[in-house]
Amino acid sequence: CHFGNAPNDTAGKLTLDGLPERYEPGATYALEVALTRPGMKAAGFQLAVRNADDQSQAGRLTVTDREQLGILEERAVQFAQHRRAEAPAAGSETVRWKLSWTAPENSRRVTTHVAAVAGDGDDSQAGDFVYTLESESTF
Repeated sequence: CHFGNAPNDTAGKLTLDGLPERYEPGATYALEVALTRPGMKAAGFQLAVRNADDQSQAGRLTVTDREQLGILEERAVQFAQHRRAEAPAAGSETVRWKLSWTAPENSRRVTTHVAAVAGDGDDSQAGDFVYTLESESTF
């Protein structure tokens, strides 16, 4: 829904830390999504963790800061996302979001998708930068 620039512009970077390459069934992992972009005025993100074979929900996402983050559930899949656009702290070019993922009890390959927007602060969908990443974990 944001447009005007090519996705994953090299001046910025989206990262996901804390997701292991190999997870232990039922274990809980602290995740951190970070978006860095020079000149970014506002930022937001969405993250989902699904079973790779059928795209169903994989494990459970939880958030502790319910003012900053929320969980939207659509078609039995959880999407962690920002509640309002975040601005980088003074002197910073990075916005970070923290949440937790509890791995599924069964052993399946999972795929995590993250999308984030580095906004220019004009409250429109034009001129913003969109970043995406995908990663896989196995049991």
